[in-house]
Amino acid sequence: MSIANVRNHYQFLLCGFGCEYSLSPLARYLAERGYRTIAVDMQDTPLPEEIAGPLVFISSQHPACSSLVFQAHWGETQPFCQYVAPLEIRQRLRPACSVFIPHDLETPIRPEELVYMSAFDLYAAPSGPINPALGHYCKVIKTGWIKHNQLDQIAPDIEAIVAERGLMFVNQIVQVLLRGGARYLLSSYPEILAKGLPVKLPVWPGCDALEKELAALGALVLPAALPSTSLIAASRAVYVNCPGSVVTEARYLNVPVTVLRSGAQEVTPQNNTTSKSLVPPFNFPLLLESIDLLLGAHR
Repeated sequence: MSIANVRNHYQFLLCGFGCEYSLSPLARYLAERGYRTIAVDMQDTPLPEEIAGPLVFISSQHPACSSLVFQAHWGETQPFCQYVAPLEIRQRLRPACSVFIPHDLETPIRPEELVYMSAFDLYAAPSGPINPALGHYCKVIKTGWIKHNQLDQIAPDIEAIVAERGLMFVNQIVQVLLRGGARYLLSSYPEILAKGLPVKLPVWPGCDALEKELAALGALVLPAALPSTSLIAASRAVYVNCPGSVVTEARYLNVPVTVLRSGAQEVTPQNNTTSKSLVPPFNFPLLLESIDLLLGAHR
């Protein structure tokens, strides 16, 4: 089989939910090259019940989380009721090929998720080291980090702001909302107003309203939909309210990162940084070549 045959005979289904959907760059890359692509962020739209024809399924969701577990934790209201787990998507749509591209650079695959990787044909590894046991469950390809790419661009005015001031990413958003939302953030992290530190929230239910509340109270809020890794790469420094993938991404790109603790600063060690020039962007051609080889082997 050739890449042209993959383009002509297969559809690509890309799935995730909110900040667990990290496949927008891939959707754009595929669409620009003529691949039939269905991109589903289940925070915004439900998964189609049926998709005609042979299918390549690509997910950035946690593979071990079932729909029942997800909805038991988050609730069954909109949009959480639209969540469908990767294994359930495979069972419903029977794809010819399944690929996992992680959305979390800190823990791309959680320990309890390892055995679930047998549901996928390919794992697009963002960076090393890679658990050697993965090779027993699926084929591993070293594509690089999906959010580090040459497609996601930010506007020059925003780039200038973060280059001068840095940027604060808000993690653990549910806890922030439960503790009082905007007023809690601004009282706990006075740097936001005192230093004009821009704030970026995750893409998650409830963050649209929180953005408006923060802006009404005088904070400089960047749209949640902006590409986080491109913002990190452009920033003078990155600040977070707690550890998470953003810390790992900043280290990955050799950008200074600080964890802010309710008014006091705790500087996160920078022992595992790499030169930006040595960090390659995501290898889209390698992904497509690997899918092509796998589909050819299945024929």
